[in-house]
Amino acid sequence: MTSFLRYVQRGTRFKQFADFCALHRYQLHLPQPLPTRVLLHGAPRQCATLTPRNSIGTDGQPERTAHIYATDDHNYAIFLALLRLKEGGTAAATVQRGKRALSVSLGFVNGQSRFVSGYVHLLPATPFRQVALGEYTADTPIKTLCAVPIVPQDLTVPVTLTMQ
Repeated sequence: MTSFLRYVQRGTRFKQFADFCALHRYQLHLPQPLPTRVLLHGAPRQCATLTPRNSIGTDGQPERTAHIYATDDHNYAIFLALLRLKEGGTAAATVQRGKRALSVSLGFVNGQSRFVSGYVHLLPATPFRQVALGEYTADTPIKTLCAVPIVPQDLTVPVTLTMQ
């Protein structure tokens, strides 16, 4: 699955994917003109339209401004799609030496949190602005281009355990 996500993110390959789908009569209902660049958004459910939501900050409090978050890192999107956080469990994606590191807390491992199936949504990149390395936000609802089902085995990078 990661190979597919990497493939459609490069240059005109999303158009090639759309042409392939049309040739084989898969109906994606894509906008015209097709976006030249796509970003990824991981979520527990398949959504036709994403709406801005207040996320929970590192301090455990809701952020003041609602956003839609996206990334150009396929493993980060898969990680977010798979997460089901329960009370006491936390997860993080940090950048260390220019590379993203994924981690879960001891509370995640010992509690009710878990990794389960989810979806990675492909989104047009135009409404987004970059806010950090590989992270983008948008403030208005966005129609998804398509959603790809994801399972825990699709994650191809290690997830480390933090002891805090």
